Amino acid sequence: MKLKFVLPLAQIVLAIVLDWRSLVWDRAVRAISISDMPGFAPFATLGASINGPIVFVNNIFVRLVLWNSTLDVWKNYLLGRTVWAALVGLLWYWTALNLDSWRQRRAVVMFTWPPLRLVGDLLLIVTGVVWGILGIVSGAAWSGVPYVTIAPLHVSPYLAQPWQLVLLRAFVVTFSLSWSFALIFPFGRDFLHYLRSKEQRTALSAKAR
Repeated sequence: MKLKFVLPLAQIVLAIVLDWRSLVWDRAVRAISISDMPGFAPFATLGASINGPIVFVNNIFVRLVLWNSTLDVWKNYLLGRTVWAALVGLLWYWTALNLDSWRQRRAVVMFTWPPLRLVGDLLLIVTGVVWGILGIVSGAAWSGVPYVTIAPLHVSPYLAQPWQLVLLRAFVVTFSLSWSFALIFPFGRDFLHYLRSKEQRTALSAKAR
C-alpha cells in the first residue's frame, strides 16, 4: 500500500488513541480532586508536537467555532476531535506527497500560481520558525522549571513520574525542532528557487527585447 494512504491512516489512529488517553487522564485528575483545571494532558501535548503545523489551524477553529457553539459538551467535544482527526489525516497525506516529490524531483508540493506559492512558502517558513522557537524554549526549560508553560507544549506534572516528564519533554523538543527543519529548509529552498528563476526569466526577457 502506498505511503500516502498508510501514513495518514496510521497518524489518525495514533491521534484517536492519544485523544482517548487524554480524556482518561483528565477524568482521573478530576476524580481524585488534584485539580479542577489540570491543563493539557501529557498525551495531548505529545499529539500537538507530532502534528505541529496544524495546531494553529485547529486553535483557530476552536476559538471561532467551538467556543461559540450551542451544542452540548459531548457533541462539542466529538466535533472538535473529528475535525482534529481530519486535519491530522490531511497533514500526513500532504507530508507523504512531499516525501515522494522530494525523493523523485527534490521539489515540494505547493501551489502553481506564483502569488499563492510564495505566500504558502512564507507561511510554512514562519510556522517552522515558531516551532523552532517553541522547541528551543522547551529545551531551555529542561532544568529548574517543573514543566513547560508555553501552549501547546505545556507539560502538566499531574499523575506523572519524573522520568515520564523528562521523556515527554524530550519527545516535545525533538518533534518541535524536527518540524522546524522540515518546514524551513525545503520551503525556504522553494521560495528562493522561485525568486531566482523569476529573475532569470526577467533577464532573458529583457535580452530578447
